Amino acid sequence: MNAKLKTARIGDTLYIYDEVGEKTVRKNIVPDGHAATFGNKTSEWIIDEPVVDSSKSGSGVYTWDASGNRVKHARIRYTKDANGNVSKRHERFIYKLLED
Repeated sequence: MNAKLKTARIGDTLYIYDEVGEKTVRKNIVPDGHAATFGNKTSEWIIDEPVVDSSKSGSGVYTWDASGNRVKHARIRYTKDANGNVSKRHERFIYKLLED
Protein backbone atom coordinates (compact mmCIF):
# COMPACT_ATOMS: atom_id res chain seq x y z
CA MET A 1 0.00 0.00 0.00
CA ASN A 2 1.38 3.41 -0.97
CA ALA A 3 0.70 6.13 1.55
CA LYS A 4 0.39 9.63 0.15
CA LEU A 5 2.94 11.81 1.89
CA LYS A 6 2.26 15.41 2.89
CA THR A 7 4.59 18.20 3.94
CA ALA A 8 4.59 21.15 6.31
CA ARG A 9 7.27 23.83 6.51
CA ILE A 10 8.08 25.90 9.57
CA GLY A 11 10.99 28.24 8.97
CA ASP A 12 13.82 26.08 7.62
CA THR A 13 12.35 22.79 8.88
CA LEU A 14 10.38 20.53 6.55
CA TYR A 15 8.05 17.94 8.13
CA ILE A 16 6.99 14.94 6.05
CA TYR A 17 4.05 12.83 7.21
CA ASP A 18 1.22 10.66 5.94
CA GLU A 19 -2.51 11.36 6.14
CA VAL A 20 -2.77 9.53 9.45
CA GLY A 21 -0.22 11.87 11.04
CA GLU A 22 -1.81 15.12 9.81
CA LYS A 23 -3.87 15.74 12.94
CA THR A 24 -0.82 15.17 15.13
CA VAL A 25 1.29 17.53 13.03
CA ARG A 26 -1.33 20.29 13.13
CA LYS A 27 -1.85 19.84 16.88
CA ASN A 28 1.80 19.66 17.91
CA ILE A 29 3.61 21.93 15.46
CA VAL A 30 1.33 24.93 15.08
CA PRO A 31 0.87 25.70 18.82
CA ASP A 32 4.62 26.18 19.20
CA GLY A 33 4.10 29.80 18.14
CA HIS A 34 5.20 29.28 14.57
CA ALA A 35 3.34 29.61 11.30
CA ALA A 36 3.16 26.28 9.50
CA THR A 37 2.88 26.22 5.70
CA PHE A 38 1.44 23.00 4.37
CA GLY A 39 2.02 21.39 0.98
CA ASN A 40 -1.38 22.49 -0.30
CA LYS A 41 -0.24 26.15 0.16
CA THR A 42 -2.33 26.73 3.29
CA SER A 43 -0.85 28.21 6.46
CA GLU A 44 -1.87 28.04 10.10
CA TRP A 45 -0.75 29.90 13.18
CA ILE A 46 -2.01 30.52 16.70
CA ILE A 47 -2.13 33.81 18.60
CA ASP A 48 -3.18 34.21 22.23
CA GLU A 49 -5.11 37.48 22.39
CA PRO A 50 -5.89 39.14 25.75
CA VAL A 51 -9.61 39.39 26.49
CA VAL A 52 -10.43 43.06 27.19
CA ASP A 53 -13.46 44.88 28.54
CA SER A 54 -13.41 48.30 26.88
CA SER A 55 -15.95 49.67 29.36
CA LYS A 56 -13.24 49.61 32.07
CA SER A 57 -9.91 51.41 32.33
CA GLY A 58 -6.34 50.69 33.39
CA SER A 59 -5.56 47.14 34.39
CA GLY A 60 -9.30 46.63 34.98
CA VAL A 61 -9.78 46.05 31.24
CA TYR A 62 -8.28 42.57 31.74
CA THR A 63 -9.80 39.51 33.41
CA TRP A 64 -7.25 38.40 36.02
CA ASP A 65 -7.02 34.96 37.63
CA ALA A 66 -7.54 34.52 41.38
CA SER A 67 -3.84 35.09 42.12
CA GLY A 68 -3.80 38.35 40.15
CA ASN A 69 -0.76 37.20 38.17
CA ARG A 70 -2.26 35.93 34.94
CA VAL A 71 -4.67 37.40 32.40
CA LYS A 72 -7.41 35.62 30.45
CA HIS A 73 -6.52 35.14 26.76
CA ALA A 74 -8.48 33.76 23.83
CA ARG A 75 -6.45 31.21 21.87
CA ILE A 76 -7.22 31.92 18.19
CA ARG A 77 -6.17 29.64 15.30
CA TYR A 78 -5.70 31.53 12.04
CA THR A 79 -5.82 29.72 8.69
CA LYS A 80 -4.80 31.19 5.35
CA ASP A 81 -6.04 29.26 2.32
CA ALA A 82 -4.29 28.91 -1.03
CA ASN A 83 -6.08 32.05 -2.30
CA GLY A 84 -4.80 34.18 0.58
CA ASN A 85 -8.11 34.36 2.47
CA VAL A 86 -7.58 34.37 6.24
CA SER A 87 -10.10 32.93 8.67
CA LYS A 88 -9.93 32.59 12.43
CA ARG A 89 -11.40 30.16 14.92
CA HIS A 90 -11.57 30.51 18.69
CA GLU A 91 -10.13 27.37 20.27
CA ARG A 92 -10.32 28.00 24.02
CA PHE A 93 -9.59 30.42 26.84
CA ILE A 94 -6.34 30.25 28.80
CA TYR A 95 -4.72 32.28 31.55
CA LYS A 96 -1.15 33.42 31.00
CA LEU A 97 1.21 36.25 31.88
CA LEU A 98 0.42 39.53 30.20
CA GLU A 99 3.15 40.42 27.70
CA ASP A 100 4.02 44.02 26.91
